[in-house]
Amino acid sequence: MLSVTGLTKRYGDETALAALSLSVDGGEFVTLLGPSGCGKTTTLLAIAGHVTPTAGTVSIGGRDVTDSPPEARSCGLVFQQDALFPHMTARENVAYAMAPHDPDEQRQERRVDDLLSLVGMADHAGKHPEQLSGGQRRRVELVRALATDPDVLLLDEPLTGLDRALREDLRAEIARVHDRTGVTTLYVTHDQTEALSLSDRLVILDDGRVVGEGTPRSLYERPPNRFVGSFLGPSAELTATLVSDDPPIAAWCGHEFVLEGSPPSDQITLLLRPGDVGNSFEGTATARDVRVEATVQDASHRGPHSSVTVEAPDGTHLSLAVEGFPDLHRGDDLAVGFDAADLFAFAGGERCAVRRLR
Repeated sequence: MLSVTGLTKRYGDETALAALSLSVDGGEFVTLLGPSGCGKTTTLLAIAGHVTPTAGTVSIGGRDVTDSPPEARSCGLVFQQDALFPHMTARENVAYAMAPHDPDEQRQERRVDDLLSLVGMADHAGKHPEQLSGGQRRRVELVRALATDPDVLLLDEPLTGLDRALREDLRAEIARVHDRTGVTTLYVTHDQTEALSLSDRLVILDDGRVVGEGTPRSLYERPPNRFVGSFLGPSAELTATLVSDDPPIAAWCGHEFVLEGSPPSDQITLLLRPGDVGNSFEGTATARDVRVEATVQDASHRGPHSSVTVEAPDGTHLSLAVEGFPDLHRGDDLAVGFDAADLFAFAGGERCAVRRLR
């Protein structure tokens, strides 16, 4: 349905997009995920026709639209910031988007009613934007983008600026609307939780390039490189050293790990998720492959669990989740443990999986 090939955008000497390629199948929900300034919004606006690429092509529904104006691309676009017309009601905002595409007023009216009902806004159809909450305005903008029955729906960080509870509600609303309409969707965010929970597939960007692509589960459980592994979720980075080439063995804090393949560098980074770290306070460190004595640096309560940061013998800081409100304080001794199978290993930034503990 949507295909982007070799998309490049330069602003003088600065390259915002570097030969970026991606595709979205019909009915698929794909998220562009990456840090601020990585090229997510530029990609979206180039697809929508609001940014002219330096090179590359954009195709929608098998039709090359690279040189087509925005109104000829069959894209619905939801911007980061509120973009409703303030002098129009919710109903009028949605109807205005339809008018150039369907002059039949009765058909327009039915379509607007259906769309506003889809997001629970039928009772607020006569209100102006200033009379609506932030979440209600976002709902109207979402269905306004769907009013023309576009081939592709583009959403540029639509939950920005909303409080946590409202973000969660609207995230569920967006998923429900996609399930109901089946519209091909490209979503932009820097929020990992949004991306992991909403998407059929993720495309991860860094510095204007695609650095990872796959299902949320595959990228989280088998990140292809160090950037993807660290960006997709909180993790500790353990700096290990290659002490043998055949077989390749990496050493950290007196423990040795046998690696797969032929690492291109003798500097190995091991990534470890907080949820994979056991501790002596809860008695979950003993039956692990690796156990090290650490020192508590910080303990903060976060609802049903506490986040505890400890310092390993080599100075590495590890984060772990502890149930409840543990009586732990800075300077306390705390043993931590983990299994070799839970480590992600990277050499020169590229993945080289841990086979086993030696």
